[in-house]
Amino acid sequence: MAVTPPKPLSRTNYLSWPPGSYDANADPNSPSYDPSLILPAGPGYPNYGDLALDSEQYFRPLERVHGMNLHAPGVGSGMQIQCTAGSPNVQILPGVALDAGGKHIFLAEGGQAEINPDADVPGSPPDLVSVTASGVTLPTAGYTGAYYVVVQWWETWDSAAYASDPNVVQYNDTPWLQLVTSVEYNPDVHVVLGKVMLDGSSNVTAASYGDTGGLQRTSVSVPAQSVKLQRASTTTAPPGAQSSEWGEVRAREAGGIEIVTAHQSDQVNLLAESGGNFSSVSVAAETTSFGTPAHPSIVLNAANGIASIGGDGTESQLQMLDNNGNETMRLEGKTGAAVVQQLNAFQNGVINVNTTYFRCHAIDFCLDGRSHNNNRALVDWGDQLVINFANDYGKGTQITGDCQITGNLSVDGFLSAQSGAEVRGDLTVDDTLFDGNGVPLMGNPARKVRLWTLVAGASDFSSLGGVNTHDVDFGSPTQLTAFASLSFSQEFVSVSYNGAGSAEISAIDGGGIGTYLNSGDIGDVSFPNWSGMAQTVTFRAKAGSDSKGIGVSCVVFFE
Repeated sequence: MAVTPPKPLSRTNYLSWPPGSYDANADPNSPSYDPSLILPAGPGYPNYGDLALDSEQYFRPLERVHGMNLHAPGVGSGMQIQCTAGSPNVQILPGVALDAGGKHIFLAEGGQAEINPDADVPGSPPDLVSVTASGVTLPTAGYTGAYYVVVQWWETWDSAAYASDPNVVQYNDTPWLQLVTSVEYNPDVHVVLGKVMLDGSSNVTAASYGDTGGLQRTSVSVPAQSVKLQRASTTTAPPGAQSSEWGEVRAREAGGIEIVTAHQSDQVNLLAESGGNFSSVSVAAETTSFGTPAHPSIVLNAANGIASIGGDGTESQLQMLDNNGNETMRLEGKTGAAVVQQLNAFQNGVINVNTTYFRCHAIDFCLDGRSHNNNRALVDWGDQLVINFANDYGKGTQITGDCQITGNLSVDGFLSAQSGAEVRGDLTVDDTLFDGNGVPLMGNPARKVRLWTLVAGASDFSSLGGVNTHDVDFGSPTQLTAFASLSFSQEFVSVSYNGAGSAEISAIDGGGIGTYLNSGDIGDVSFPNWSGMAQTVTFRAKAGSDSKGIGVSCVVFFE
């Protein structure tokens, strides 16, 4: 059930105007009005003496003392302004306001309001309009530009009551509604209700509460050192009900504001009336602290952008939870540990770790960027670090650039170094080493070697013949490196054109390997070394006609 507001305010005047011309100090509508300067009404008026003293010098001043000292001016309730865009006039709804002088301005349904812009000019007749449930219409005709809609305390002599009984002098509250510019605004008597913009035809083009941070509509406020909050509570011993102290909002002794609760178990909540979340909370503070004032455990330093958690007697911990309340990340202040399930780069797909030492306490280190198979790039295998564990990367491991390895290097598979590779220590390879052109080098490692000596001659060693060959057959293709060199040379006569000799590999698997062009009775000479996969290697020794004989050493390294 709605509370019915009081009827429009009226009062009986027990004073008479002083003789002579108009005096603003004797006019109740003037800010300089002083009732003590006005004479009591003459004989014949009811109770003119004591009632005049009580009403004019106690009750009415008491109202102003309360209004101007225990409140600040503004709108108490109602008094909304409503406009229609593109149309003239402003509608003001019923309501209550308080001016800077402590006077109550009551725009009451059933009462009247003054709308004459010259109402304060002596001799100007009142222009009163009735106040209905929808308020009062304030005309805008003749106005163009920006204007503030203001209300001012005002009362009007009730000439009708006086006409019916000359002994009754009555004044009615008739709040004065006006359109004023910022220059015409008087903060001592005016209360701003809003602002309107009017075009050349006096039609409303825009309406607002006023200027941001400037002249605008305000609400009545209460100046106080503290506001004590109470709430109904139920008592158990004895059973009953009472109003209990619940908290206090007060001015802090050293400056600022304090919100104090009655008990340590109490809560201070910031809520939306609907039960949902409101938009935001902004705290314009250099430092925001949480915890006891002497030993806060959470400090937000806005000036330097630092958030500190923990402190004296408190070990900090920052937890992150998912929408099911499960912990997904934790920062431990005691150990400096960060416990996370996943790291995602914020920008450019890069996560930078700037440190001298980076320790990863894990068995498997998987790289899953392009392979998407959780391939184990590094595995802590006891006292051994395994790269490409279990050949998870089917195409092997590639090192591009200089690679320096100190210690033993064991490669089980294909090793490709596109730049220099320096190995200090033992190098064990269970496959093939290639040169920069992809040509296989000698067996890896050179586990076996075969040695032979061939002798060929002429003259005294004619039984050996000028040419002698030897085939080395491994039974199957084998990675090998073979070379031949002269062991000794003996000439029949002084060294001459025909007293030469040669050490050759004449054929690989029965096929020639190329020759050096030569002349004389030695003929064409084949290359003395060869490396690759082969089953049969043919060595050859040649002696010239003037040579007694030559010896050739034949060497094969193979696996």
